[in-house]
Amino acid sequence: MMPSVRPTRTPLRAALAAGLALLGSGCATLPHDGARSRLSQPYSVRREVQALSAAGLSRRDAWPAPRWWRAFRDPQLDRIVAEGLAGNPTLKVAAARLRLAESQAALARAATLPSLDAQGEIDRQRLSDNGLIPPPFAGAALTTGQLALNASYDLDWWGKNRAALRAALSEARAARAESAAARLLLSTAVVGAYVSLQADGERLDVAKHAAADRKALALLVDARVDHGLEDVSAFDEAAAARERAHAQVIAAQAAVALDRQRLGVLIGKGPDAGAGIAMPRLSLPAALTVPERLPLELLARRPDLAAQRARVEAAAQRIHVARAGFYPDINLAAMVGQQSFTLGQLLAPSSRMGSIGIAVDLPIFDGGRLRAVLHARNAEYDAAVETYNELLLTAAGEVAHALTRLQAVAREGRAQRAAEAKAKQAYGLARVRYTHGLSSYLDVLQAEQELLAAHEAVVAVREAELHARVELVQALGGGFVASGRRPATGPTRGSHARQ
Repeated sequence: MMPSVRPTRTPLRAALAAGLALLGSGCATLPHDGARSRLSQPYSVRREVQALSAAGLSRRDAWPAPRWWRAFRDPQLDRIVAEGLAGNPTLKVAAARLRLAESQAALARAATLPSLDAQGEIDRQRLSDNGLIPPPFAGAALTTGQLALNASYDLDWWGKNRAALRAALSEARAARAESAAARLLLSTAVVGAYVSLQADGERLDVAKHAAADRKALALLVDARVDHGLEDVSAFDEAAAARERAHAQVIAAQAAVALDRQRLGVLIGKGPDAGAGIAMPRLSLPAALTVPERLPLELLARRPDLAAQRARVEAAAQRIHVARAGFYPDINLAAMVGQQSFTLGQLLAPSSRMGSIGIAVDLPIFDGGRLRAVLHARNAEYDAAVETYNELLLTAAGEVAHALTRLQAVAREGRAQRAAEAKAKQAYGLARVRYTHGLSSYLDVLQAEQELLAAHEAVVAVREAELHARVELVQALGGGFVASGRRPATGPTRGSHARQ
């Protein structure tokens, strides 16, 4: 080991002077970035909102609540969604990714702070008689020791570490938004499956009612055939109709079973867990609400948009990191401690040692590595921006589609319910006429088919309206609010306006 050396100020001044000289001497040639992709502005859905309001189907109000499914006033649905949010493996994967992103941000933050570590060493050695160490230590067996505190600090002159920290924090925000997006997708999938279960349950009720009605009608046809009031072919037609009704019951029962299995899987408990779910009885919310600042606030209300916007910000910061790589890296280092050839002298004042210095790493020629890294970061930024623009366009389309569909199914629902009432009246009249011998069985069968079709149409339109409301909630972000959202600080030079 080398003997202790007491530092002086003259070498430090010389090191600082050398560092400043290196800073002024130049660095690797920095290429021009060129034009970058630009973030789009929100797309307007004003026409769809106005059409919905003009039809008296909506009012301007707040965004969906975080637990938006409670508006359906079904305690069983509340419990199922809560179980899904707690037990679904996909959400646990998203939570793990969030923890990973937060850990990466903590590592990036550590790079911006000074470091201090303690070092202790005890070494037993025999020195050579003919080595560098002269007598009286030559040929001696010694136990040497050293205690030291080492400190270092990257001055981050060009903001490289700070940009890396901002990129990591943006990635953590993106992971947090993606976790919220996963929760939204799961909750809407659970509610959608629950809506389908209710609709298929209603279809099962209709099929069972139709089967019972056809059984009673078959008995009436049998009696009329026995009395010579009906041709024997009517009996065969009634029997066939009864079998078709039975087949429809079986199909509806299978659909209900599949819906329950799907719900069991969604909540993370397996297909069999859905068998205990009772038949839903959802209530439509009294009023459909459309937010006041729909196009603008959609950026902060859609978790997928918030996540991608954070990805854009992270990509912009990584460009700063790549650009800083072309400039000198300056680090300060200091060390104080005790060092001695013998343990007995280790803590003596004369065994003190210390050093302080500055290190400058100046890139001059690297075979094009820095340029390649910068070009790659620019390409990543462009891809992130265009992905965001695509998501923004998709989000506007989903909102417009949900609003238009809601308006259509609301109008269709009124028409289908009126048609159902008329079909029910026609079927009752046909049965009365058949009972009194004023019409044939074919007239009754035709009226029944029209009534069943009307029942199915009403169930389908009610299901479509419930699904459309769920789709609108999903398109509006499902109660998500981005926290700490700010504009990207990258090399954007404007944005395309959308009116």
